Amino acid sequence: MFPGMPSDAGLYDLAPLRERLKRLVDFKRLNNGEIRLVIIAVDANSGEEIRFDSAKSPITIDHLLASCGFIPFFRRPGSMVD
Repeated sequence: MFPGMPSDAGLYDLAPLRERLKRLVDFKRLNNGEIRLVIIAVDANSGEEIRFDSAKSPITIDHLLASCGFIPFFRRPGSMVD
């Protein structure tokens, strides 16, 4: 992102949002096919748009967080999302 800045560094931490999403989102219901959700994120390295579609694969907390981070202000989620 910026010279000398670690790629996983950020001014804000998404951990509180992760915990809130765990409490508020019913991922079983979200992924049972009744509701279709498409989430758009941007690859921080290439700038390419990435789509996560619940009709094609299950949505996870990491998918939601990938769409929330405004790099470099937020630390990247611990695992990369495919």
